[in-house]
Amino acid sequence: MVGQERVDYVNQTIDELIKAGHTEAAAMADWRDSVNESWADLLELIDTRAQLLQASHDLLKYFDDGKELVSQIQEKHNEIPADLGEDFSKADTFHRMHAAFERDISALGKQVHLNSLLPVWEKTNKEL
Repeated sequence: MVGQERVDYVNQTIDELIKAGHTEAAAMADWRDSVNESWADLLELIDTRAQLLQASHDLLKYFDDGKELVSQIQEKHNEIPADLGEDFSKADTFHRMHAAFERDISALGKQVHLNSLLPVWEKTNKEL
């Protein structure tokens, strides 16, 4: 990490100057402590920002996956005819189509769990 190398270099230089008996040793030590505190604060802010970005990514992925799921369900729903069976053969065909729809929807439900949509939603819901 380039920034850490620079902070280490500053600390080393100040330590050497203090050991050499520099007249402003106390001020330099205070300045070194201030730099180290600022660096630690910056690292903490970077970590927090990374966590927020990851949470935002997870939330956007959740909504995108949800939209895709709704789209797939709508496509399957549109495949089912709206009219009623006029005879036994047609009603039987519609029944098989409905059973296939139920299997497809069940498979989509399993896909939701396999793709970790539910755990992501639970995590996001807790964060909100």
